Amino acid sequence: MSMFVRSFMFIIASFVLLFYISWKLTLATIGCIIPVLVFAFFYGRFQKKIQEVIQQRKAECSSVAEETFGNVRTVKAFATEKEEEKRYKTTNWIVYQLGYKKALAYGVFSFFAQFFVFGSMCVIIYLGAYLQIRGEISLGSITSFLLYLMQLLINFMILSAVFGSIMSVIGASTKIVEILEHKPKINTTGGMRPDSSNGTLQLKNLQFQYPSKKDV
Repeated sequence: MSMFVRSFMFIIASFVLLFYISWKLTLATIGCIIPVLVFAFFYGRFQKKIQEVIQQRKAECSSVAEETFGNVRTVKAFATEKEEEKRYKTTNWIVYQLGYKKALAYGVFSFFAQFFVFGSMCVIIYLGAYLQIRGEISLGSITSFLLYLMQLLINFMILSAVFGSIMSVIGASTKIVEILEHKPKINTTGGMRPDSSNGTLQLKNLQFQYPSKKDV
């Protein structure tokens, strides 16, 4: 989160300096970055959704392993090791397929972002040369603009990578938030309580012993 905030603040400061140097070149830069922002919006939603599914499948995978190891005597008694192994492989394969889709989406997003972000430098160089020929901007200003633009692009790439990670964390924490905010149907706090209660509860001749420990 600290990297996200730092990169975001650096991008804002860079845009202020870029507008100060040349508003025309800055608008051209924004025009090249807007497609990345639009794609990042849909990419973030996809990452959040698929991470939720991955967490659910991982929970199922863990449940299968927990049930098998918890009842290992029954598994051995009925010789169902292969069936339990098959169950685990099935759920684990689903997790792998979802992780593959997640990694593929990240690869496509990284390519798309780098193509447009670094492609904007080519546009700026061409447009800057055109403005310099017309006398609207000096060569030193173009150099300064490109240096600030490099810092902007580097932090923009960091921001896009961290953004995907943050959306994954949000997707993974959805289930935890649901548990924390869950309200049971039967409320155990508050409610109406009588001033006094009448009656007697008795337990008589109650005995208990463990099947494997007759003397306890």
